[in-house]
Amino acid sequence: MPTHLLYLKDASPLAGTIQRQLSRTQLYELHPVRSLQEALHSARKVSPALVLWKATPADPIALISHRLKETIRAPILVLLEKPHSEILEGILIAQGLRGIEIPTTTVQLVAQIETLLSRHEILNQQRQNEAYFRLLLENSLEVIFVLDADYRIRFASPSLRLTLGYPPDQVFQRNFLEWLHPEDAPQAKDTLQWAVEHPESIQALRVRLQHLDGSWHIFEVFSKSRLQDEQIKGIILNSRDITEQQLVYNALRESQERFMLATLAANDGIWDWNIKSGRVYYSPRWKEILGFTEGEIGHRMEDWYARILPEDLDSFQSALNSLLSGATSRLECEIRMVLKDGGTVWVLVRGLAMRNREGEAYRIAGSMSDITERKQAIEQLTRAALYDTLTGLPNRTLLLDRLGMAIERSRRAGGTFGAVLFLDLDQFKVVNDSLGHPAGDEMLIQVGHRLQKCLRASDTLARFGGDEFVILLESVSSRRDVLQVADRVQHALSEPFEIAGRKVFTTVSMGIVIGLKQYNTREEVLQDADIAMYRAKSSGKARYVIFDATMRKRAINRLSLEMDLRHAIEQNHLYLVYQPILELQSGALIGFEALARWQHPEHGLILPADFIPIAEETSLIREVGRWVLREACRQFAPIFYQTKHIRPLVISINVSSRQITESGFVEYIRETLEGYRLPPTCLKLEITESALIESVDIARHVFHQLRQMGVDIHVDDFGTGYSSLSYIHRLPVDVIKIDQAFVQKLGEDEQSLEITRSILHMARSLGIKTVAEGIESQQQYLFLQQMACEYGQGYFLSQPMTIAQVEDFLKSLKDTPSAE
Repeated sequence: MPTHLLYLKDASPLAGTIQRQLSRTQLYELHPVRSLQEALHSARKVSPALVLWKATPADPIALISHRLKETIRAPILVLLEKPHSEILEGILIAQGLRGIEIPTTTVQLVAQIETLLSRHEILNQQRQNEAYFRLLLENSLEVIFVLDADYRIRFASPSLRLTLGYPPDQVFQRNFLEWLHPEDAPQAKDTLQWAVEHPESIQALRVRLQHLDGSWHIFEVFSKSRLQDEQIKGIILNSRDITEQQLVYNALRESQERFMLATLAANDGIWDWNIKSGRVYYSPRWKEILGFTEGEIGHRMEDWYARILPEDLDSFQSALNSLLSGATSRLECEIRMVLKDGGTVWVLVRGLAMRNREGEAYRIAGSMSDITERKQAIEQLTRAALYDTLTGLPNRTLLLDRLGMAIERSRRAGGTFGAVLFLDLDQFKVVNDSLGHPAGDEMLIQVGHRLQKCLRASDTLARFGGDEFVILLESVSSRRDVLQVADRVQHALSEPFEIAGRKVFTTVSMGIVIGLKQYNTREEVLQDADIAMYRAKSSGKARYVIFDATMRKRAINRLSLEMDLRHAIEQNHLYLVYQPILELQSGALIGFEALARWQHPEHGLILPADFIPIAEETSLIREVGRWVLREACRQFAPIFYQTKHIRPLVISINVSSRQITESGFVEYIRETLEGYRLPPTCLKLEITESALIESVDIARHVFHQLRQMGVDIHVDDFGTGYSSLSYIHRLPVDVIKIDQAFVQKLGEDEQSLEITRSILHMARSLGIKTVAEGIESQQQYLFLQQMACEYGQGYFLSQPMTIAQVEDFLKSLKDTPSAE
């Protein structure tokens, strides 16, 4: 097939002679034109392999040369008619053009044309090879450095931008050692020096290089000295970013040996597909990833397809076709491949295409990385995201997913409706605080095991958080089925647990939602089950409560009351009243107990029994408690200083278990007393017995600090707790207050009388004074006097008073008893 030549000629006879000479050879098909514009137009149609140009001294050589080179991209042979000037020849040389004098023989002319065509083809091939190797470098995860003898960077491969954010020219002449993390530089210098001294060896090192964004990336580097090589004269570093693998392995605490194997397995295999010939080059490492050696895999794409897991073949071919068609600019696909031994390996395949001027891909080259370890790590992390690490049970995330599907199935099903049981362990905090967190963790694990034995394989048991568990029952068709499960759970958890060498008992409070198809969201189901669980707690614990719609209304009212309480604290709707505390034998006033009241703008007066529990369940108890302490000290300070010369009065203030476990509690009391110039001895802090039991270990430490300061500790509602005698002797308690439940039955109930007498006897034996609260009759007052109870308070003695009433009350006292 003849080669197309574009012939830009003039009208001279010699130009016609040249055309006839070449036509006779039948080697070329000439396309003669007379002007530059005609030449450019014709070139777009025929794509000539070479341009023949019969130039004359009158031609604008530079302009024509520039336009031809810019548009046609083919070699140019200039025909110079004898004689020609040296100036014209110099212009041609300056433009990089080759000329031949005419007339000349046909043989010489053809020789010149073929020489130019061959040279052009060689240059094109060199450019393609350079682009190909640049493609490999850019697509590789490895960065190639060349250092001089002083470790300055003379070359960095383009992949540097992908891995560390720097364009290669930005690190030129930078000292490689100074780029490293300071801790890595000394060892790296020793290793590189060894490589220089032993050029026949390849040295490996691991260093940290700083990314353009300031972060440190871990690189595995293989170094080899080629300083003696006249062409290279440098130290070659083959570097690979292994930061991601390092982080994954550290998180999973893999052994050093496995880490090294995974790092080696992460090295890329190279592949190169010549689309025109259909031949594929697979590097030795590519084959090694699959367990093969040289010669065991062919050189076609079909050999690759045969090793891809059938489930992943379509996705790989689709990604490859998208690259071929130009729909995507890069191939990046994760697939599973079959190993030689029949196993599977996850690989990440990357590739880029080289395209001709028509945009058609004629070559694709890329890399293949073994990502099996990373995939396994992600799988483990996924499990960690869906299962509780302590108990191995499904966690909140997985529960919500299954509950959502259960709601959908329940809507579609006819006879089944499903149920949710929300469990909260009673007194778990006592176990955690007294025996320690490891014991608490062990108890949660054992609880999980027992609960699983109560359920079917189709049921879901999840740890919802802390000591809360949720049971999702599907395919239950009656209320009776649900309650049988609840009974089994109650019975299973009633047996003692062996924890830290001790027998520990617990109970469980459960809220139950029966029927799921009436719910729209998972959160609504859990919210209602949670409401029912709290009703079980408030009803005495160790029981289950089935949710009904009235509970939600009460919960909403309670939430509304909580919001109102927040507003009341901010708007000063709380106020204090003070109930006198008297010495029962003499009737002398010894002090007051400060009691909080809430004047609600809509509901009127709200007593502490209605709003303090809400505050204790939220962070509001901190604000309420601090306000009560601060306001009581502010109002009591003038009274204290007015009466201290007669008899120093005291002020009793209630605190919760949350307050005494709060960081800075003791310091806040000290600062408040100092702020109102009150001595610590005038302050008495009261904490209920049940609250004290919840945090006895912390209370012991706090009470000792308060005792050293001079503040007395009173235990309120004494006798209602579970194990009064087991802790009271271990704490620095000054006074115990006998609960009004016993006081108000004195004279009516023999058991209450005996309990009160026992409390008084125990207190005297421990050197602790007593206050009887809730005295409402003379009979009760006389009983307490006879039993030698030191102090008392109650409506029989005096109702609570506002601060103004307290001032009037003190003025009305004719005689103030002397201090003890």
